[in-house]
Amino acid sequence: LPATMPVLSGFHFGGASRSCQETGGDYYDCFDIGEGAYGIAIGDASGHGIGAALVMMQARASLRALALSHDDPGTILARANRCLVESLPQD
Repeated sequence: LPATMPVLSGFHFGGASRSCQETGGDYYDCFDIGEGAYGIAIGDASGHGIGAALVMMQARASLRALALSHDDPGTILARANRCLVESLPQD
């Protein structure tokens, strides 16, 4: 989960998450995608515990890495999805 939220004139961002276990697959994030634009991501991996947390960690890393080199949300999401599909079991 993000350590800080973006500061934008006219907007106030906040978030909270409580896991049913020590760790889980609930996820939210805000990140810069360039030229004054921010991405906002919200997700919930199926399941609980470390497996779901690892899926979300991979999703977060993919989104943030792709946002460094792409500014189109559709491109970022499509490429992140392709990375996840190729690396995760089909179930």
